Amino acid sequence: MPTSSTPDEPSPTATQAPLTLGSGNSYTVIVKDSQGYAQEATLTLYPGYRGSDRSALDAGWAAVGGTGADPCIDVNPSNDMVTNYIFRTDTAYFVFGTLTIKNNSNGFSPQPTTWQWVGNTGAGGDLVTSPDASIDTDFAVMGAGYSSGGECDGLTTGGFMMNPKWNGSSNQWGPVPIAIAISGVYTPNHPSGNLKDINAFILGEGPFGTPVTDSTGKQRQGIPLPMPAGS
Repeated sequence: MPTSSTPDEPSPTATQAPLTLGSGNSYTVIVKDSQGYAQEATLTLYPGYRGSDRSALDAGWAAVGGTGADPCIDVNPSNDMVTNYIFRTDTAYFVFGTLTIKNNSNGFSPQPTTWQWVGNTGAGGDLVTSPDASIDTDFAVMGAGYSSGGECDGLTTGGFMMNPKWNGSSNQWGPVPIAIAISGVYTPNHPSGNLKDINAFILGEGPFGTPVTDSTGKQRQGIPLPMPAGS
């Protein structure tokens, strides 16, 4: 597990998402290094919203404990080496959730760790060049809410990095409010949304895809996005 010198503190206002977000899906990822230090992340995601509905984006971000504006609205994902690109919020599909990371190191203090979240279409290509022409997703971003404010960046080259800051003897970091969005879902060809784009997207931890377990105990290759409510 790579170490980090710039830890992130979760927002102190993060709360359990209310039922207005619908039924959430939870996924667990465990990372462990050669010395036995282990951390377990649980990501819970809720049915999302179209990016053109800015009031819904604000409400969704607030519902999972986010403060201020959703950090992924019209963000410049500079970590993906596309400095002249602004994320197309109006064509995007947004989901919100919470992320909690626990220290599972058998009584030892947690090891400083960088978590790296990456995304692809799940169809053998990345978000820009899918081999399936019916999957025309544009780009993907991920954001988190910290005590210092929200951060958001791209999920392709390098992915979204986070560095949990462990306070005192605490063995839990979070829950942290999370936003994930893929653009190009709502277009003139798909005014009601291209569900294939959403179905194809997979979020993984690390470039090689750390194993994921869903709430039923089933092993998965990655974390899918929930479908829009009523779809």
